[in-house]
Amino acid sequence: MDRTKLILFILFAITLFLVGIIMLVFMFLSNNRPSSNPVFTTPTPNQIIPTESLSPASPLTLVSIIPPEDTIGKNNYPPGTPITFTFNKEIDPGKFYIEVTPEENLNTEFGESPKQVVVLPEFGWDANTLYTITIKKGTTALDGGVLQNDIIYKIKTTLNQGGV
Repeated sequence: MDRTKLILFILFAITLFLVGIIMLVFMFLSNNRPSSNPVFTTPTPNQIIPTESLSPASPLTLVSIIPPEDTIGKNNYPPGTPITFTFNKEIDPGKFYIEVTPEENLNTEFGESPKQVVVLPEFGWDANTLYTITIKKGTTALDGGVLQNDIIYKIKTTLNQGGV
């Protein structure tokens, strides 16, 4: 009789163990299924996300370049002429990509506003030289707007005529 009680006790324990495992599996599966009755909550002010952050930023575009492009030197731009690029948005200084040919060590800084970038070589432009300045696509605004295409600008400096 003691043996029969022992066998019944073991069967009962195994049954409880299996029922427990089945319940755990069922709970796991039911928690991973999407609910057919979604619960909506009203966000608190700290949880409200501005709609601007949900939509991608509009592209970064060039508004103006001063001085105007000049490939033949007719405007007599002296070697000390700074070039100001004005964009439609504030530029991210860490994501402003520029190339100049022939190569120069450039100083770039913000102009009167963070939308303006002023470019001038460390020691001025070489006299009587045609420069090609490229603002590279991928240049980025602070709001995430990206320049979609390279901006290519050309300027020819004239001979330095004693003053600049």
